[in-house]
Amino acid sequence: MKYLRKLIGLLLVFATTWNVAGYAQKIGYVNSEDILLILPDYKRAQKQLEQYGKNLENQLQSLMDEYKKKLEAYQKEVATMPETVRKDKELEILQLEDRIQKFQLQAQQDVLVKKQELLEPILKKINQAIQQVAKEKGYSYILDISVGTVLYAAPQYDVTDLVKRKLGIASGAAPKR
Repeated sequence: MKYLRKLIGLLLVFATTWNVAGYAQKIGYVNSEDILLILPDYKRAQKQLEQYGKNLENQLQSLMDEYKKKLEAYQKEVATMPETVRKDKELEILQLEDRIQKFQLQAQQDVLVKKQELLEPILKKINQAIQQVAKEKGYSYILDISVGTVLYAAPQYDVTDLVKRKLGIASGAAPKR
């Protein structure tokens, strides 16, 4: 009977040890923001986005200038205008105000769409590099500490430099923000 208990106990220890070893997972982390900020592709995308924004700002400024001229002309002449002309000018000014507001809203949406369009291939490239590093180094999970969901991460599990090397960019100190 003692022999059977020892054998069962030994089998349980072996099975538990085997299961734990079989489920051991290697976890690493990366700071994708640091990688993104030093990628030349990202810097080019930022310049394109800035230029796009400036073009929209110039268009908005043209609308604002037109509005200012019409408003000043209206204010100078309002006292001497016939009522029908005054109402037409007021309607014209209100319509221009409406165009300006709609343009501003559309411009904000356009900038967000352009940003997503420019960043999507860059983020995909980073993600592919992270996946390659994970496969090559045997990581089960790679967490991203730049999104703020990791409360603690030991430095020896940081694979940011490995991903940077995979992308062909210099590793080292993170850029200043």
